[in-house]
Formats: sequence, C-alpha cells, structure tokens
Amino acid sequence: MNKSQDIEDPTCVLKLLNEFRSCNPRNPNILDNISSDLVATRFEFNDSLTTSDPAMNRSGLCVNRMDDDSLTEPSKKRKCHDNVITTPDKSSENASMEMSVAFSPWDVRRLKADLVQAKAHNTNLENQIKQYNALRKETEILFEKEKRSLLKEQDWDKEKIKSLENRMAVLKKREQESKNELSECRQAMEKNKFNLEKKILSLQTENTQLKDKIRELNFMSERNVSVDSKISALEAELTLSTEEIAALKGNTKSLEEKAVEFTHLRHQVELLEQQLAESKQKIKELENNLEDGKELRDHLEKQQENLKQFPELKREVLQLKEENKNLRDAVHNKLILEEEVMDLRARQAGFEEREQLLTKLQNTKELLEYKLRKWQKLAQDHCSGVPLEKVTTGPELLRIRIENLQQKELLLTSDMANLESRLKTIEHAKEIIDSELGKANKQIENLETHNQQKDILIKRLQKKFLLVSKERDSYRSQLDMYEKDLTLTSSPVLLTTQQQRSRIETLEKTVEGYRELVERLEGEQNKNSRVSGGNQILNERIQKLEEERDNLVKEKEELIKRRDELEIEMEVRALKGDFNPMKTKVLHFRMNPAAEIDTKRENEILKLRAECDKLRQRLKLIEEGQSEDLTQQVNVQVSTCSSQEIEELRNQVKSKDIKIQRLTEAFKASSKEYREVCYMLLGYRIDRKNSGLYHLSSMYAESPDEQLIFKITDGNIELLETPYSQTLEDLINLLMKRQHSIPAFLSTVTLDLFNRQT
Repeated sequence: MNKSQDIEDPTCVLKLLNEFRSCNPRNPNILDNISSDLVATRFEFNDSLTTSDPAMNRSGLCVNRMDDDSLTEPSKKRKCHDNVITTPDKSSENASMEMSVAFSPWDVRRLKADLVQAKAHNTNLENQIKQYNALRKETEILFEKEKRSLLKEQDWDKEKIKSLENRMAVLKKREQESKNELSECRQAMEKNKFNLEKKILSLQTENTQLKDKIRELNFMSERNVSVDSKISALEAELTLSTEEIAALKGNTKSLEEKAVEFTHLRHQVELLEQQLAESKQKIKELENNLEDGKELRDHLEKQQENLKQFPELKREVLQLKEENKNLRDAVHNKLILEEEVMDLRARQAGFEEREQLLTKLQNTKELLEYKLRKWQKLAQDHCSGVPLEKVTTGPELLRIRIENLQQKELLLTSDMANLESRLKTIEHAKEIIDSELGKANKQIENLETHNQQKDILIKRLQKKFLLVSKERDSYRSQLDMYEKDLTLTSSPVLLTTQQQRSRIETLEKTVEGYRELVERLEGEQNKNSRVSGGNQILNERIQKLEEERDNLVKEKEELIKRRDELEIEMEVRALKGDFNPMKTKVLHFRMNPAAEIDTKRENEILKLRAECDKLRQRLKLIEEGQSEDLTQQVNVQVSTCSSQEIEELRNQVKSKDIKIQRLTEAFKASSKEYREVCYMLLGYRIDRKNSGLYHLSSMYAESPDEQLIFKITDGNIELLETPYSQTLEDLINLLMKRQHSIPAFLSTVTLDLFNRQT
C-alpha cells in the first residue's frame, strides 16, 4: 500500500529529479540544452496520410480515391506534440517557472526517441507528398492526353457527321430528282407503252387486213397486173412500221435500265443512313466519356483546394504552387488557343459553306451536262440522216424529225383512204357472192323441206305399224287369258280331245288372219317406198349424212351432259369432302327404306321376266302343236333357260360396270390434266358454276375477287360486268368492242398482272 501511494503521489517525480541532480552535479544545465535543442524545431505534419488506402499506389489514378476527411481531420498526435513540445516563448516561461526541476535520463531518451520518430515520420510524409505530386502530374498529363484525344475525336466525328449530312443531303436531292425522273420516265413509258400497244394492235390489224388484201389481190393478179407494184409498196411500209416498233422497244429498255440505277442509288442511301446512325452512337459514347473526365477533374480540383487549406504544409507545397502557376500559365495559354480554335472553326464553317455551295454547283453542273448529253444522244439517234454540221442544235433536229414523221403519217393516211376505197369495191363483190350463196342456200332449204316431208311420211307409217303391233299384242294377251281359263277349266273328264282340236284350229285361223294383215301393211309400205324411188340416190346420201350428223350431235350432247354431271359431282364432292370410292367404303343399314324399295322392284322385275319367259315358252309349245301338260313343260324350259340367261346377264352387267368405272376414272384424270395444262399454258383457271356462265381467274391475280365472268348465249360469248372488269374499261373498249378479240384482251390482262408482280 505504501508503495502504491508513493507512486501515485505527484511529488515522487520531484524526488527522482533531485536524486538525479545530486548524482550529476557537473551538468546542472542539461535541461536548458535539451530544451534549446527541442525548441529549435517545430513539427508540422499530418498523420492521417499514413492511414490512407494502401491500394492507392497500385495505379496512376489512385489520387481520385483519397478521402477529403483525411485531409481536413486534425491530427491527434500533433496535439500531443503541441502540448509536450512548445514554442520558444512557452519554453522560456516554463524554464523561468520550473528552473528548479531537472530532466531525468529516461525522459531524455524518450524525447530523443520521439524526435527520431518524428523525423522519420516527416521523411515518410515528404516521400508520400512527392509520390502524390508525381501521381498528380501523371494523372494530369493522362487527363490532358485523353482530353486532347477526345476533343480530336469529337472534332473528327463532327466533321464526319457534317460530311455525311452533306452527302446525305446531296443523295436525298439526287434521290428526289431520280424519283421525279423515274416517275416521269414511268409515266412516259406507260404512255409510250399504251401508244405503242395501240399502234402495234392497229398495225397488226392493218397487217392482217393487208395480208388478206394481198391474198385477194394475188388471187385477182391474173386480171390486174398493176396491183403488184402497190403490194410491194405496202410491204415496204410494213417493214418501216416494224422498224419503228423495234426502235420504240429499245427506248423502253433504256427506261428500264434507268429504273434499275435508281434502285441502286436508293440502296446506297440506306447504307449511308446506317453509317450515320452508327457515328451518332459513337459520338454519344464519347460525350459520356468526356463528362466522366470532367467529373474526375472537378474532384481533383477539390482535393487540391483541400490541400491548400492546410497551413502546416506551406513549405512542402511551394513546389506545388510553382506547378500551379505553370498550370495556370498553361490554362491561360489553353484559353488563348481555344479562342484561336474558335476563330479557326468560324473560318472553317465559312469554308465548309463555300464547299457545300461548290458541291451543289458541281452536282447541278453534272446533272445539266448529263441531260445535255441525253438530248444530244436523242438527237443523234433520231436524226441519223441529218448532216453533222446541224447535230449541235438538238431541239431543232427533233422538231425536223417530228415534222418528217407527221408528213409520213399524212402519206400513210392517204394510202389508208385508197385502201379503204379498194376495200369497198371488194366488199361489193363479196355482197354479190353472198347473194349467190343465198340462192344456193334456198335451193338447199327446198331440198331439205322435201326430205322433211318424206321423213313425216315415214313417221306416219311407223306410227301405223306401232298401232298394228299394239293391237297384235292386245289380241295375244286376250289369247293368253283364254288359254289360262282353258288350263284352269280343262280336265280329262270334262273336255274331250275333239273340243281341244277345234279350239286350236280357231286360234290358228286368227293367227293367220293377223299374219295376212301384217303382210298387207308391209306391202303398202313397200309401195310407198317404190313411189319415192326417183331421188333414191340423193335420199340415201342425205340419210347417211343426217344419220352421221345426228350420231355426232347425240355423242356431243351425251359427252357434254356427262362432263357437266361429272363437274357437278366433283364440285359437290369437293364441298362435302371428296373421297376415293376405291379405298373408302360406304356403310348402309340392311333394313333401310331405299333398299326395301329396290328389292321389291327387283323382285317385281324378276316376276315379270319369269312370266314373260313362261308365256314365250307356252307360245312356242303351242306353235309346235303340243297341248298336254303345258305348264310343266313351260316351267322346266324356263328353269333351264333362266339360270343361264341370268348368269350371262350378270356377267354382262359386271363387265359394263367395270367399263363405266374405268371410263369415269379416265375422264376424271384427263379432265383434271386438261384443266391443269390450260391453267399452266394459258394462265387462266376456267370454272363452270352455272349453265352458260364461266369464271376465269388469272394465275397472276392478287386476290381471288379478281375474276372475269363470261356468258355463252346462242354461240356468242359475252363479258358480264364485275368490280374487277370495271377497272379494265379501256382495254374492253379497245380490244373487245372495237377489234372484237377476246384472246388479245385476255393476253393483255395477263401481261399487265405479270408486270405488276415483277
């Protein structure tokens, strides 16, 4: 306890100092020496710099990570040293107050150690400050380099954007001009095409008419020799017209080549727009990088201001101030340079505007030169017969060419009038021939009426023959009824053989009477045929021709009916869901009403056939003279014959059914193939929906509503009005109403649709 009290007592330090002085009487002023040495230096440093992040020295940009708080925070050690190591004023006061107190060697050692530590710490701080200054210089150099590179890139991008925008403007102008030219060319092409088609059609019709006329003139050449020269002149005019058509086709090809060049220019414009968008994205990225660099620079400036606020580091910051002066000078120089750059940019903008004007003027000059060359080429192409001295004046040459063409047209119209007058004379001759033909047709009609009268006589005789045959059948039925009554009432007890014989004799007499009647009628028919034997050869020929005609007409009608039925069946099957009867099976109920009716009908037919066979056999037996057991004999013969006939009939029915199936399948395949071939060759699918109505849909139609409907009435074909046909009024008026050509109309429609798709 006493020891602890002695240690805690504040006077123990004084005791130790007194003991130390008593031990060292030779050095009483040691405290003064120590204090003078200690007071001579004042330490000003910041320990917070030692606690900075060790990762700061890893890269040149570590200064950006420094804490502002570490620079502004006061050092605790500094406060301690300020309390321990005082200024010279404070040391003098303490020396005057505590002259009696002497320092111990332990205190001296401790103070020396603190001094060495402070010096080492000072050197560390100086080294760190040098490192930071070097890093700051490096970062500033890097920032300046990056800034310069970014500014250069920005200027380069701006120049590139301006050049691209100028190029885009030029290309857009070219595109608009090319669009306008293309639209004008298309309009001119369409007009030329329409006019050329009209001319071609008119020339074709004229060609056909001229060919017909040439043929007629060749036929009449034996009488007229002077016509040959005119025909040769017409042929020469035809060759000239064909050459003009070929030249116009060449013009259309050149216009199509212009359209291809326009599409190529449009593709280039799209590529340039993509490049411009990519360059704009790059500029945005560079601007973002510039903003990041500006933030870093602001942060560095804040750190520099924080460093300047510390008065303790004034000596070490002198170099920094000099460097700041240099930097300020550099900034001043930079501002001067920026002003010069602004002036240069303003001058550059003026030069760029002048360059744009120059490029525009050059483009307009090129366009005008190009148009001038085109005009010169046109003049040279269309004015080949003009001398070279007049080639320079293009419009005048074209005017001369047009006047020549108009003169040629007048000559052609005069020739056309001459040809029309000749046509009228030929038509007059044709009318005379038509009158002669009418007379011949009247004679033929008279002969046909005579033949019709003969046919009426034959039909009357046939009717009489039918009446006689019906009477004969009625008498036979009566005989059969009598025989049935006899078979029912006859018995060996009641009737004798004499009565039966007398009955048979009476029946034979009636049969002979009928035979005589038939022979008499046949004789009358032969007499009538002998009376009309004068024109027998003509009648035979006419009959043969009429028979052949009737057979052909019947075959045609049957085939048409069969075709219509098959088309209807195919449409119905397609609507219901078509199935193959060879692969699919249709199930029916056994006891359905239709099957019952069919079975009843078949049974009735079989019964009637059996009765007919029995009656025939009965007649045969009666004619043979057999009268005993007629019913049994008839049944035996019918049973033997009916089985054979039934088998033969079944075989015939099967063979005919197989033939019909094969014919239907072959007809289906051939009709389908025929329709597909027509569709592939002619480009139109023909559907018959109602009687006499035919729907035509083109291969190149844009929608299923684009259909043409034709109606057949009395051998004439008429086009019915539809929404699609209303859009083709010009072609209908030109080709169908004026020139009466349906194939030409359909071919022009297909060509128009094909050109739209391509």
